[in-house]
Amino acid sequence: MQKYNEDNLRVDGVYTPVLKSKIRRDNRTGVKGVSVKRKKDGSEVYRANIRVNGKTHYLGEHATIEKAAAARKAGEEKYHKPYLEIDTKKDPASE
Repeated sequence: MQKYNEDNLRVDGVYTPVLKSKIRRDNRTGVKGVSVKRKKDGSEVYRANIRVNGKTHYLGEHATIEKAAAARKAGEEKYHKPYLEIDTKKDPASE
């Protein structure tokens, strides 16, 4: 099974099914990769992060959840898309 995963599900060390995974049940914001940070003055900001190949890329703090979601979407285009494109080229079912 591990050999199959290495040959078919990994691209440059990135396990591609994780990139396509759904949002976790305990996510409080409803947006994958976006969390709420409460500041000392009681205000809230939304942090966007993305993790690829063992590294977390910080995408910024945003005043609204919509802006944080847009930053996350842009991060997915930048960091996830290259791996997903290679994965679909490898997939014999897509041919």
